[in-house]
Amino acid sequence: MKSSILTRPFYFLWTTQTAANAADVLYIMALTVLVLNRTESLVSAAFMPLMRSGAQMVSGLIAPLLMNRFKLPALLLLSQTGQFLLFICLAVYLQLQGSDALLVLVFALVFAMSFLDGWTVPARNALVPRLVAHEQGLLKANSLISVSDQVVMFAGWGLSGVIVALLGPSHTLLLTAVIYGLAAAFTLGVKEPTEAQSGPQSADVLPEGSAAAASTTKWHTLTEGWKIIWQVPRC
Repeated sequence: MKSSILTRPFYFLWTTQTAANAADVLYIMALTVLVLNRTESLVSAAFMPLMRSGAQMVSGLIAPLLMNRFKLPALLLLSQTGQFLLFICLAVYLQLQGSDALLVLVFALVFAMSFLDGWTVPARNALVPRLVAHEQGLLKANSLISVSDQVVMFAGWGLSGVIVALLGPSHTLLLTAVIYGLAAAFTLGVKEPTEAQSGPQSADVLPEGSAAAASTTKWHTLTEGWKIIWQVPRC
């Protein structure tokens, strides 16, 4: 009997990330329409996706520190569950307050969600090689993830606009909450193999009281990838 080169945990990872990406596109589109209807300002509406990108960029910069400190499945679970809970708070607040909702609070919740989302892609990319059987499986896994990312990126915005036009922003937010909940639930199925968990957790063991060494190690962790790219441009 031929075994699959892609494991069950990988399919859970692929599903949860695709669902989360689709939910991101939906709620950003819905909130952009809400802000535009409220303020009638294109600048305010455009600030929503720009602020989300900025929060993800800041979060991505500290992702290496988190990935060194915590297990990757735990990071993904924290990110997806945190985003789901924050989005529930956002959706309930908008439903209760309606047109009286404070945009500053809405932007703050979106910033927090985007910050949590910033380390999911690095954690996902680091997990993929650990969840597939061999090199052929890695090629297939990367192809599936790349295709799903591109489909959500290019088709998602157009489709989300149609959904917002048909359902309205409020009902679109409810649909997004369901998708976020499914994404968080599927994350529970992402299990890192035991042999892959034991290595990175003890990589940076420092002597007690060595604050300077700890600071140096953190800086090295943050800049290691950039140094490799600079020294080996073809990486």
